Amino acid sequence: MARLIPYMPERGGGGGGGAADGGVFISAAGQSASVGNITFTNQNGVSFGMAGSVISASVSTQPGTPFAIGAGTQSVSTGTVSFSNSNNVSFTMNGSSQVVASASFPAETPFGVSAGTQSVSTGTLVFSNSNNFTFGMSGSSRVTASYTAPVVSNALQTVGSATGSGTNTSRFAADDHVHAGIGQFQISGNTSNTSNIVFGSLVLAGGNNVTLSQATAAGAATVTISAGGAAVTLKQLFPYAAAQWAQMVAPVTSFQRFIPFTMPEYGEITEARIPFFMSVSSSSNSSHGGTLSAWAGLYTLNVSSLSLASSGSATVAWTNTSSNSMTLLSGYKMATVPVNATMTAGDYWFAYRFETASVNANWYTISEVGGSQLGSQFNGVIGSNVGQSYPGLGIATHTNGANMRASIHLDSVQGGGSSRQQVVPFWIGKVGAVS
Repeated sequence: MARLIPYMPERGGGGGGGAADGGVFISAAGQSASVGNITFTNQNGVSFGMAGSVISASVSTQPGTPFAIGAGTQSVSTGTVSFSNSNNVSFTMNGSSQVVASASFPAETPFGVSAGTQSVSTGTLVFSNSNNFTFGMSGSSRVTASYTAPVVSNALQTVGSATGSGTNTSRFAADDHVHAGIGQFQISGNTSNTSNIVFGSLVLAGGNNVTLSQATAAGAATVTISAGGAAVTLKQLFPYAAAQWAQMVAPVTSFQRFIPFTMPEYGEITEARIPFFMSVSSSSNSSHGGTLSAWAGLYTLNVSSLSLASSGSATVAWTNTSSNSMTLLSGYKMATVPVNATMTAGDYWFAYRFETASVNANWYTISEVGGSQLGSQFNGVIGSNVGQSYPGLGIATHTNGANMRASIHLDSVQGGGSSRQQVVPFWIGKVGAVS
């Protein structure tokens, strides 16, 4: 705020001087002026004017917002606020300056009763007579109930199913009720021990060579009965022992020979023996060494293909001079190959192949041995170009390195030609069971 302070200059001393003119001194905010023009600036809502020698000032003010009220998500800062009656609360004014609120609430419900899918919390609860129960009141404050047991028959009743529990759920069974269980049963036909009619539990028991198995499900059971001979250890099997032995072709490294046969019973084998014919020179300069490698395998039929079930291999080496006994090497011989398998009764195919090698001069020859079932060339079944007298009898190309083929289609076993249709009198058995 500016202050106007009268300023009186000092009067001069001698010299006949007269009084000097009076002045005005003005200060504002730490500054002052006493000479020159003073200008009033409009600022902070204050405006200045001048009329004649009179200075005027006017102030412009904005109406203020004394307060605002908010409730929930709404608010108000101008106008009149009204309190609305709601939720049992009522509003009034007292003395034009006090707001008065009053609340009213309904009477409390001390508890409720529910049964099944219904409930009640006000009014009168009534107990209804039902399902042989009768209700009454005693002393106006106690509820009484009595039950009347129904009359039921004690005759023998059968059970309809394993899960049947009846449909009359409003009744209780009498404490002396009875059931027939699973009903009566007896055995007949080729029987032993007693065959009387009996009641109670039925038990199925496996006997000699009879195996029972059971699979259970909800409310039912399936019993499977299997009968058959007990598994035995096969001592030996010589399928084509009656065939007349004869020399065939020399072993062909790139082929396997297949022979079908039937396993008559359960059993185990540990080795196979394959016949061959060996001729050794007795010349004085026929010293040499040789090896015979043999592979053997058992195949089973899978639709129209043979699948390898078990196989093995073995190699025999020898040396010979002119002084060796020819009976140790020459003539019909058997090559032993380890083959381990547990076999059930059924159809199988036996397969083998040979490989030979010599050291020094080749003074020996080896031929496969077979018992021919035909006296001449076989050219296949009429109307077919597959030359097989029996499915899977013949030779097939070897394609698995040092192992037997894993599988082969029956039609790939070539049967054309008399030597290809010859069965081989092989032997299979368990080591130690026979000698």
